Amino acid sequence: MRTASLFLLLAVGAASESGPAERLRDKDRASREHCEALPVFVVGRAIDEEGLGVRAAVEVGGVKAVADRRGWFRLDGLTRRNAVLTVTADGFFNELRAIELALPSTEPRADAGTIRLWARRPGRCRVVLGGDAMLGRRFLKPDTPEAPPSPLLRPDSLAADAETLLAGVAPFLRAADLAVVNLESAVGRGELAAVSKKAHNFWSPPEALDALRGAGVDGVTLGNNHCWDFGAAGLERTLAELDGRKIGRCGAGLDEAGARRAMGLAAGGAEFRVLSYSGIRGEDVPLLAQGARGGAAPLSAEAVAEDVAREAKGGTVIVALHSGFEYRDRAGAQARAAARAAARNGAALVVGHHPHMLGGFALDGDTLIARGLGNFVFDQTRWEALPGMLLVADFQDGRVARASIIPIVSDGFVPRPAAGAYARWIVRRVGALSEGAPVYWSAGRGVVAIDEPHRFTTERVAALPAGVPVRVAHEDPAASLAAVVAPEATIEAGRDLLRVGGFEDDDADAEVLEGGIWTLSDWKRISVGAARTGAAGLLVIREAGARRAVTATRLRVPVPAKFTIAGWTRAENAGDLTVECDWCADLEMVAMKREAVRMVKGGTRGWTPFHADVTRPEGAFSMRLRLASAAPAEGVGQLWTDDVAVIAWAPVKGPLATPNDAEWVRLTGKEGDVGVRLEYEHFAEP
Repeated sequence: MRTASLFLLLAVGAASESGPAERLRDKDRASREHCEALPVFVVGRAIDEEGLGVRAAVEVGGVKAVADRRGWFRLDGLTRRNAVLTVTADGFFNELRAIELALPSTEPRADAGTIRLWARRPGRCRVVLGGDAMLGRRFLKPDTPEAPPSPLLRPDSLAADAETLLAGVAPFLRAADLAVVNLESAVGRGELAAVSKKAHNFWSPPEALDALRGAGVDGVTLGNNHCWDFGAAGLERTLAELDGRKIGRCGAGLDEAGARRAMGLAAGGAEFRVLSYSGIRGEDVPLLAQGARGGAAPLSAEAVAEDVAREAKGGTVIVALHSGFEYRDRAGAQARAAARAAARNGAALVVGHHPHMLGGFALDGDTLIARGLGNFVFDQTRWEALPGMLLVADFQDGRVARASIIPIVSDGFVPRPAAGAYARWIVRRVGALSEGAPVYWSAGRGVVAIDEPHRFTTERVAALPAGVPVRVAHEDPAASLAAVVAPEATIEAGRDLLRVGGFEDDDADAEVLEGGIWTLSDWKRISVGAARTGAAGLLVIREAGARRAVTATRLRVPVPAKFTIAGWTRAENAGDLTVECDWCADLEMVAMKREAVRMVKGGTRGWTPFHADVTRPEGAFSMRLRLASAAPAEGVGQLWTDDVAVIAWAPVKGPLATPNDAEWVRLTGKEGDVGVRLEYEHFAEP
């Protein structure tokens, strides 16, 4: 547990300019300014593949340093704002990481860890792959209350706006020899007629392609369920716009042969052949090419096997599969069969998309399979679609020799590098979804283990209160809970669905601790104080007679039939805290029902845990979490809230598969405190 000093301050209600609440705000404002003036420094080490130090150049936010001969570096005078760390050295590929600098004022140092550089040699090439991309619809005209209040792409500044949208992730694409994303949109200006009556037909302005090209994208896959939204005319326009900008493409054509034709890309002396397929047939209009009819390349294990075997003779084959069900994080049988066919016929890498969710990794012989990359840049407001990743695949002599993931997050439709706790959450989730290819946190990104990682185990003994959720995540972010030994007790392990209940800064951008998906009023402040953990917590100041102050998630969080809400509060003359759920049906944003699930008494007390076991009502799919703070009976009250979690449980019937994202434990079938042994497995690069 860390003592922290930065807080999210939400003060709602009327207060006189000279009232006690306003004086607290003024005091907090001064504390904030003092905290922001405190510099932070970064330390780390750059090494080569043999573990020897590299005299690399290092930069964060315009501050530069050079590592010593052993690879150690230090950058001083940095502001407390998450940023991108860049490490460069002659003869090596560049390494970029989002580094957490939004730290408590009591922590003057950030550790970048040991960054292993990969030498440039003949036969080596770095490819970065992103998921679904489009820059139309709500980018041009927001049409939901969850969308940004004004268009991110304006008619008179489309090119500049599109470039700004991709600025946060562009450095990661440019650092690669080749970058490929899935363009899930036709290209035009809305002048074409849709051929399908389906709910969503996407077009993106041509300036979006300029932004993608400028960000470092070399090629796009078109084998998806939106390339044919505007029929042959729309696809002809799309292909022409791509060809005019020398952006490679594959996966769609005006006939089946054209759709199944590979995209050729070359870099670093390596030749790549990229194939792209869609398994989404269409409802009222066929979306897949067949014979002389155009559309997306049809996905089947037989077609993939035939095409991969042919293209493997001319270069290293990468296959993109657009398949499955939206908002499901497990690949379906069609995608698994096609990935297996690709691997058995010579593909080096298979990537998946379409569900708009993160998926796991697998290995089939020497073939790396990424089940789901999630979104790259998209206008979705669904909770499941916010986290994504960039896959960094390092090829050597035609196979993937190293792989890692850069966590990204959609911040109001804008893709940004994820940082801190959110980035680690993404890596843990991908690791939990992976099969036979361990994924774990290391030096600011997720490592996808092509070769067997180094493993070791630790354990500790704890007394846990029966029936109470207890967070047991290890301080080592590369560790997973491997076993819970509790004689004669029923054990459940839980994972956090909320991701942002610590109120930390979750991305690397120009803003600091801005609140993310929490609704905060003009009274929000970053303050210096004592959060329970981390750098940030929620503080609500209320005066007697004021209305309740409600802090809620702006977006709907999907939840299982039964789950637990847990958190911690601290109070000084505070009113009661009521934890509420606004229940929503699947595609409905307006709450169908509001339910109070827990009330925490006010008063004055130190940090106190609370939890509520919740049953989702019939007809509901998701909920908005609400933290409603009442005013005190008299005077001014302050209520802190931190480490809020929404926990989904699963029974533990033996050792847990690792890596995993289990962070919580709950014991049932016993009374009182129960002694347990917690076992952890740690992962490290070999």
